[in-house]
Amino acid sequence: MSYNRFQYWIKGPRHRKLDKRHPIEKRIENGDYEYPTDILKDLNNQRKTLEKRIEEYRKENLKKGLREESISEGIEQVFKKARVTIRKVEEELLQEEERRLQEFKEAAFGALYPYMDQTIKQNLWEAVIEESIMIKDIDSRINTSMDFYIEYKNRLLEYIENRRQKTVETDIETTVDKTVG
Repeated sequence: MSYNRFQYWIKGPRHRKLDKRHPIEKRIENGDYEYPTDILKDLNNQRKTLEKRIEEYRKENLKKGLREESISEGIEQVFKKARVTIRKVEEELLQEEERRLQEFKEAAFGALYPYMDQTIKQNLWEAVIEESIMIKDIDSRINTSMDFYIEYKNRLLEYIENRRQKTVETDIETTVDKTVG
């Protein structure tokens, strides 16, 4: 059996993650919540290599005088394992991305006002995601986990400040109504 260059990804982590005792800022700096671009680069290289091998196989068999149908069947049989491996790694990357985002969200929710209503936090989280996606200028987009965390934290603080302002205004109106009435 040949060496699978993606095996390191499937069997274990790329780097040592910090445990939950560390503050979320330290875990973000450590790269615990960053997208595995090194794996994506390897995956793209593997795709390119497979495409080259398929093209070489096609040219070689055309020189031999084989029909296109026979060549296509041969490609399916000869390169099936490589395609399956690439597909599995793509699925693994997607699952890792979902796990990473869920861990990041749970850590952010736990670190910032842990007793606050989860629905409010979820709505703010989704608003930051939607707005960052809608930004056309790539330089203005949120590009790292730390940028996202800071934006989310600022939105949360802004929400809390707005709630306090409304509470103070309501208290003042109530006090004024009582003194006037």
